[in-house]
Amino acid sequence: MTDAKTAESLKWLNQYCRKQRLAKDDPPVHQHLDKAIDDYLQWMKSAGYSQITRQNYRPQLNQFLCFIKNRRFSWTEIFAFNTLQCFKKIRGQSSVPAINGLSRYLFSQGKIPKPLAQRAQRIDLPEIYEDYLAYQQTHRQVLAAP
Repeated sequence: MTDAKTAESLKWLNQYCRKQRLAKDDPPVHQHLDKAIDDYLQWMKSAGYSQITRQNYRPQLNQFLCFIKNRRFSWTEIFAFNTLQCFKKIRGQSSVPAINGLSRYLFSQGKIPKPLAQRAQRIDLPEIYEDYLAYQQTHRQVLAAP
């Protein structure tokens, strides 16, 4: 005979195992990304992008795919600003246009909530500039930048 806590734990464990089996049956995130890259490159061709641009983007996007494979990101984490920053530290700035283009394409297809290029990074200004902007905003009724 088991007590209530043990029974509850067994119930939770069974539910968890069922969910894990279902999750294992789904294709991994990197397979979705691989298909998205292929779709994006096909779209670039149909939209009239040059063959050189597509040839340059392919290896850059494949590097990004390998980066994602090795880190086990979820779909929502793939196109996060922090993920792009980590990738840039490893591969440099050169792949960013390809990844930004892919994110804009996936956004237009409704696959991600927001493209990477719209995620602006806040730059901290020296204190004198911050004070000047605060003065302009309060005394001159100038709108602050978003």
